[in-house]
Amino acid sequence: NKEYSGINSLSVYSSPDLKDWKLEGNLLKDQPKGVYYRPYVVFNAKTKEYALWYNWYPKLWRGQDGVAVSDTPAGPFTIVTEKANLQGTCPGDGSLFVDDDGTAYYIYTDIDKDYAVRVERLTPDYLDSSHQISNVMATENEAPVMFRRNNIYYALCGPLCATCPKGSEVQVFTSLSP
Repeated sequence: NKEYSGINSLSVYSSPDLKDWKLEGNLLKDQPKGVYYRPYVVFNAKTKEYALWYNWYPKLWRGQDGVAVSDTPAGPFTIVTEKANLQGTCPGDGSLFVDDDGTAYYIYTDIDKDYAVRVERLTPDYLDSSHQISNVMATENEAPVMFRRNNIYYALCGPLCATCPKGSEVQVFTSLSP
C-alpha cells in the first residue's frame, strides 16, 4: 500500500469550477521522508501568512504534527517545525479552527491516550501550542473538526473505524467556549 510506504507526499490541485483540475505542485518544500496526511491551512491576518499543520509519521504509527508557512494558500510551504510542541504525546488526526477574534485552535486525537480528543489554543502566529488545553472530550475517536455557529462552539468526531461496514456515526459536542 503506497500510502503507508513512507514515500507519499502532499500535492496541491486547483480548480476554477470543481470539474477541471490543475496540479500546482508539492505542498511542502524539502519534505522529510515519512507518511503524510490531514493537511490543514489557515490564513493568519496578523502575520499575513498561511499556516499549514499536517500529520506525519517519520516511523509508522509514531505520529507527530509538523507546521509550515507560505505566502500563498497553494504553497509551497516551508517547514518551521517538524514536531509541534503539543501536550499530546502522539497526535493523530487533527484540524485547525480560527475564531472570529483571530485566535486559532488545533483539535486532535492523542493516539497514546486511547485516541483522546482535545483542543489546544495556538500561539498568535499559529505555529505552536500556547499550552492551554481542553479536557478530554471523547476517547477512541478520530477525524475531529471544530467550528462556531451562533456563539456556540461545536466539536465533531467519529469512532475509530477505517472500514465501517454499516456506515459511520458522528459525536457532536457543544460549548460556550473553545
